[in-house]
Amino acid sequence: MMHTMHGVGLNIFGAGIILTGDSKIGKSELALELLSRGHKFIADDMLNLKVVNKELTIVNPQKKSFMHIRDIGFIDVSSIFGIENTLALSRIDLIVNLTKDMPNESFLEPKDKQIILGHEITQYTISTGINKPLAIIIETITKHYKQLNNGVNSHQDFINYQSQLIRENASCN
Repeated sequence: MMHTMHGVGLNIFGAGIILTGDSKIGKSELALELLSRGHKFIADDMLNLKVVNKELTIVNPQKKSFMHIRDIGFIDVSSIFGIENTLALSRIDLIVNLTKDMPNESFLEPKDKQIILGHEITQYTISTGINKPLAIIIETITKHYKQLNNGVNSHQDFINYQSQLIRENASCN
């Protein structure tokens, strides 16, 4: 069984990431920046998702690495960034949804889960504000997600630390 969705499939620090969002929000341009930072390209535009070895996977069956960049046209990622920066498939770990809306909450806490072909995938939503270092933010989300999977939650650790300081300060008064 195959599922398709609109977005860009990348592998960042060994994690499969799908960038989604409205048309013309800048998914491909952001992917281009992430590729220039050494991450790997899987597929652009219509992503083919299927279960491979019990894992939800982005698959590029034709192994073509074309990507459309607004104002430039189509580029061949493998010829520009090198064949070693492309993958034919990758397990999906995260979906990062780009939006023009300004969320009021911390982006490090996942907001949604998507069920695709019976697999629950964590989704983060981030705003594409002007001069925002989106590539660095996505790299940080990816590293944070990997830490969460290893039992480390720095966001919660900070909240616990602050609560402890408040309790200690209150007991001193």
